[in-house]
Order: sequence, then structure tokens, then C-alpha cells
Amino acid sequence: AAGNITLTADDLVLGGNLSGTGTITLQPYSTSRIVRVNNSTTDFNLSTAEIAYLVDGWSGINIGNSSSSVDLFVGNTSWIDPVNFRSNYRKTIYALTGTGNASFAFGSGGWIDLFGDITTAGGAVDASGASYIFINNVSSTKTITTNGGAVILSALNINNTAGNLVVNSGGGNITVASIYSTAGISSNSVTLNAGTGNVSVTGTSNGGANLSATGATITLSGAVGATSPMGNVTLTATNSISLPAITTAAGKTVD
Repeated sequence: AAGNITLTADDLVLGGNLSGTGTITLQPYSTSRIVRVNNSTTDFNLSTAEIAYLVDGWSGINIGNSSSSVDLFVGNTSWIDPVNFRSNYRKTIYALTGTGNASFAFGSGGWIDLFGDITTAGGAVDASGASYIFINNVSSTKTITTNGGAVILSALNINNTAGNLVVNSGGGNITVASIYSTAGISSNSVTLNAGTGNVSVTGTSNGGANLSATGATITLSGAVGATSPMGNVTLTATNSISLPAITTAAGKTVD
């Protein structure tokens, strides 16, 4: 199909290939219907076998109802075209792997609980529409790797004592709205590695997390540690660094 396809039903079963060059939308009719992708056979669900019926070539794949008032769960899945996961409530995301021109977006509204790593082969990761990205229910490092794709993140919230986030864009620009972590817990860390790309944190950064950024230019627009002192702050730029006031906890450093 050269045009767009929209399939709306509270129960949807895909039994054969769907091919096209436009946008395909798979969504429940009811905004109170939970969406599950490789997560369960209940509610509105799509299995890995059904995902495989989406033949390479779509300009965009929309999963979920943008007006949803309930959860969207996405289990470990692989994609070959750009995908937009939509819910106006919580989006629980496990490991996402993108090949080809796959990119990942997360609609507008609601928030994201990140439980897995996200990888693309050059496609962007755009989570700017969410209110927050929580990394507070995990006890390990989560990574976003885009191999040249841009990474746009909303407010990061890290509350687990061993929760860390590493973003490696491989030359793509990295933009983060703000960073918050629990005060006094220096085992948290946020690492933003843009390579030849630029790093920008447009809002404030607070809490005990260590912050490390590498890029061509680094811009921290909001105050760092003003409300709650940060851990170690390490910034490395080949061109320029633009800084606000920075406050670190006792014994922590700015490099």
C-alpha cells in the first residue's frame, strides 16, 4: 500500500504480511485498553510473530492509542522501520533493537519506565514528549546506543542506588531536558557520549549522581547542583563548553 493504514480494534490478530510505504497504525479502540507488545497474550497484544508481519518499507509504525489513559508495555523486541509507541500514561520499555532505518519515538504525554537497553543502526531515539524518563526500578546500567542517530530525552529521574544511564550516540547530537537523582547517592551516574556530536542539557541538574559528558560542544544551560549538590562532574569537549553555576557535594570534583 502506498498510502497509510490504520487498524483500530480492542483485539487485533495479524495473520499475514502487511507491506507499504506510508504509515501503519495499530491501536485499540478504547483508550482504557492496555497495550502489550511481546509482553503478554492478554489485553491488546502483539506477539513477535505478528511484528514480523510488518514488512520492511513502512515510513512509520504507530503502536498504541495516543489518547490512552492506561499502560503500554513493550517487551524485548526488534524493529526494521521507524516506530512510535503511543500512550498518554505509563510506557514500560524493555530492550529495543533497531536495524535498517528503524528509529524509536515515544509519543507525547505520560512517562517512560526504562528497563532495557535501546540500540539503533543510526536511527534517532526521541523521548522528548514524555514528562519523565524513570530509571529508578533497576539496579544496573541502561544504555542508549544510536550509531550516529540523535538522542532527545525529556527529564531524567534516577532514584535507585545502582541505577545508571549511558548514552552513546556515535556522532549524533544528545539533548536532555534535565537530570534529577537522589541527593547524597553518588553511586548513580549519567554518561552522555556524543563523540563528534554536541551535548546539551537544557534544564537543571540536581542530586548526587555523577555526570560525565563528551562531545564537540557541551552546553549546560540550567544550574547544576543548585537545589541538591551533584556528584563528580566531568566534561570533555573538542571545541567549547558553556557552563552555568555548578555545585558538587563535598569531596566531589569538576573536571
